[in-house]
Amino acid sequence: MILYRPRAANYHEAMRNIRLFSTNPEMNKYIISYHNLYNLMKSPLDSFLLTPGNEVIPDERNGWMHSKYICLGNTPLGIYDSDTLDGIKRPLLQIEADSQCGLKCQFDMMGETYLFFAGMDQWSNQTKCIGYKSNNMDAPFFRLDNVAITREDFAQTLYCFIAQQAIKKVQAQQKRQQDIEGMKAK
Repeated sequence: MILYRPRAANYHEAMRNIRLFSTNPEMNKYIISYHNLYNLMKSPLDSFLLTPGNEVIPDERNGWMHSKYICLGNTPLGIYDSDTLDGIKRPLLQIEADSQCGLKCQFDMMGETYLFFAGMDQWSNQTKCIGYKSNNMDAPFFRLDNVAITREDFAQTLYCFIAQQAIKKVQAQQKRQQDIEGMKAK
């Protein structure tokens, strides 16, 4: 799974707009479309317009340990990381309308199934996005208030959640591996 965040005025703004991709050409296609760079391409299949930076930038704030700039010439358009979550498959998000004019999505990630709902809370008159693990539907695993109830905003909330959860799981696996190696060394 490839993590991408656009270049923005501040870090938090960029992190609110992260995207997840399965391949580099998929990411390049999105960036070319987002920035409307079609007039710079020689052919529709030209994906060499964007160049990855050479410098690897570890980012402790979000766990992206192999970040690189992606540039148009020497102008950075965003930051991507194709190594931190290498080997983890990007979940397929099938967002559907539910019976109460909200949205719902169920997806599998790293052996766990998650269910997310977004809609208007009838008691507080505010919108909410709530996520559950399928093996524990008693209490929400995730909650975000005052979210826009559009497919694009719901998908963006899910991208942010998926990236954070995948990084937490990878970091936990790495820590367990370090602990095992430390025990063996003693």
